[in-house]
Amino acid sequence: MNRLRRLVTPAGAALLALSASAAAQETHLLIVAGLGGEPQYAESFRAWSAALQASAEKRLGIPRSHITLLAESAGKDLAGADGRSTREELQRAFGQVAARCRPGDTVAVVLFGHGSGAGEEARFNLPGPDASARDFASWLSPFELQRIVFVNTASASGDFQKVLAGKNRIVLTSTRSSQERNEAVFGRYFSEALSSDAADADKNGQVSILEAFEAAKAQVATEYQRERRLLTEHAVLEDGEGGSLARRTFLGSRATGLVAGSPASSDPAIAALEAERRALEDRVEALKASKGSLPDDRYEAELERLLLDLALKNEEIRKRREGGKP
Repeated sequence: MNRLRRLVTPAGAALLALSASAAAQETHLLIVAGLGGEPQYAESFRAWSAALQASAEKRLGIPRSHITLLAESAGKDLAGADGRSTREELQRAFGQVAARCRPGDTVAVVLFGHGSGAGEEARFNLPGPDASARDFASWLSPFELQRIVFVNTASASGDFQKVLAGKNRIVLTSTRSSQERNEAVFGRYFSEALSSDAADADKNGQVSILEAFEAAKAQVATEYQRERRLLTEHAVLEDGEGGSLARRTFLGSRATGLVAGSPASSDPAIAALEAERRALEDRVEALKASKGSLPDDRYEAELERLLLDLALKNEEIRKRREGGKP
């Protein structure tokens, strides 16, 4: 790829690096408030879900059409909910996300509620039949070309780790095993951290999944210490890369070259260029998915051509955003 390196500017090369690493271009967020059981828990799950929905749209720049919120009793419990958090509705929601997402997108699932069971039968409690870890594994199976961020903030959620772990997946649980069954508060702090300037440890203007996890975990420990209680929840993050994948994963528009929380451009010319970029990104991901079926030289040549086109497109968008001519 020497020709590619000669033809792009340093700024273009930086954007190319993002493209070459297949950073997600859009985020699809599924938020689920499960069965509360008691009024105080139901209220907590509603509040955390509503807060995450609001910050995802207003601060992270995720379009409302890309956010699905399921609540214990839609309408009554949460006015902004898209449906009830039943097993049937949850399965339908995964299908709808699968139908609209593209290669390279991020699919984020955040569960607020209670948990029970162990192993593949570890469960997230819902109105009616519960959803097991095995169910979620099945529902996530269509997303082979997407990055998965799965966050189960329920009690006894630890066993979801070994069932759902996989390539290009980040799995967070509020507990390290199914034996930590006391009510967990990790969900509250994780929801807050995703849009909190305080969680931005490296001060780059955006909060990664790893930063949100570490900030939330620290807040949990502080709460238990403040209330002089024995710490009964130990959150776990697993991404198969020792946290490296979570460190470079952001929800929202960051991966398209925008600062997290900034909306898509209202300039028709820039919007058209962004659409062309998304088409190129889809072609890159499709090519990568077919790598094993192509001769190496053909694959490398095609990849170089697409990445060059993508780098030049990113340069064109950058210059337009800065007020210059492409």
